[in-house]
Amino acid sequence: MSLARRPLVAGIAVLGAAAVIAGCGGGSSDSSSADDFRQQADQICADANDRLAAVPAPQTNAQILDALQAGLPIQADELARLKALDPPADLQADFDQAVDLLQQRQDAIQAAADKIANGDDAATVIQQADGQIDDLRAQAQGKAKDLGLSVCGAGTSATAGTTGTATSAPTTTAPADTTGTAGLSGQNAAYVEDARAAATKLQEFGAILQSTTSLDDLKTKVPEAEAKLDEFDAAIAKLDGYTLDNPTLEKQRAGLAATGPKVSAVLNKFIQAASTGDTEAVQAVVPELSAAIQEFQNAATP
Repeated sequence: MSLARRPLVAGIAVLGAAAVIAGCGGGSSDSSSADDFRQQADQICADANDRLAAVPAPQTNAQILDALQAGLPIQADELARLKALDPPADLQADFDQAVDLLQQRQDAIQAAADKIANGDDAATVIQQADGQIDDLRAQAQGKAKDLGLSVCGAGTSATAGTTGTATSAPTTTAPADTTGTAGLSGQNAAYVEDARAAATKLQEFGAILQSTTSLDDLKTKVPEAEAKLDEFDAAIAKLDGYTLDNPTLEKQRAGLAATGPKVSAVLNKFIQAASTGDTEAVQAVVPELSAAIQEFQNAATP
C-alpha cells in the first residue's frame, strides 16, 4: 500500500509503483488523502493477484513445493510494498494490525515450505497448515475492509489452486528473497543471502527518498542517498560471482546482475537532478527511472 507522498513525490512515485525490491512509496502530493491511500493499496493487491494468478496450480504432491516457492516471493513483494505505505493517522491502527496479520500468514506459508523442503509429506503439511493460514487470511481481509479497501479486502479462497498458500493474496517478502534459504545450500543459499542484502540496501535508499519533503530537503540528503547506492552497487556486484544449479535462481541472478547497475545509474541521475532544485530535470528522468525499475522488478520475479 504505497501512500501518497509529499512534494518530491512527482519523481518518487515511480518507485512505489514499480520497485519490487525497494518497496518505496509514492503517489500524489496530498499525503493525508485516505482515497489516495486506498487506491494505492488496492493497486498493490491487484498487481500481486495478477502475478499469483500466473503461478501454475500444482497437479501432483511433488509440485506443491514448487508452487509455494513460486508464490512466496510475489507475496513477499506485496507485503514489502504494503509496509512502505503511510496511511492517514485515523487508519494507522487498523493498517498496522492488517500488516501484522499478513506477516504472520507469510511466516506460516514459509514454515510450511520449509517443512516440505526438509522432507515432510507435502499434502500432510498443507492439510495441517491450511486452517491457520485461512484464519489469518480472513482476519487480514476483515481489517482491509475496515480500512475501506476493495481489492485487498476481497474474499479470496485460501485453497485456490491446490495448496492455497501459493495463490491467495494479499501477503509477501522481498523479490530478491525468492525462495528464502529453505531447501537451499551452498552457492544457492549464499546467493539468496547476497540478493537479500542488495534488496535491503535498495529499500534503505527508498526510505531516504520517502523521508524527503521537498527538493531543498533532498539536497541535504544527497550524500546519504549516494552512500546507499554505493552499497547497493557493491551488493549487486557480488551476484556476478555465482553460477547456480537452480534454473529459477540462476535466471533471477543473471537478471538482477544485469539490471541492478542500470537502476543504480538512473537513481543517481534522479537524485542529482533533484538536488539542483530543477523540477523539470527531475520530471525528465522519471520515464527512464520507471523503465529501469520495471526491468529490475521483472528480473526479480522470473
